Amino acid sequence: MSRKVPPTYMIPVFIGIGYADPEEHVLEQYHPDVDKQIRFGRWK
Repeated sequence: MSRKVPPTYMIPVFIGIGYADPEEHVLEQYHPDVDKQIRFGRWK
């Protein structure tokens, strides 16, 4: 399957090479309350 990307688009690609540091600090994930952030037809 071939898809053509318009010439004005820039498609960034990041390729990770190597291994993760086993002693790297893992950040706690943030889980937002989606119901408080999405609004339909009203202002905050």
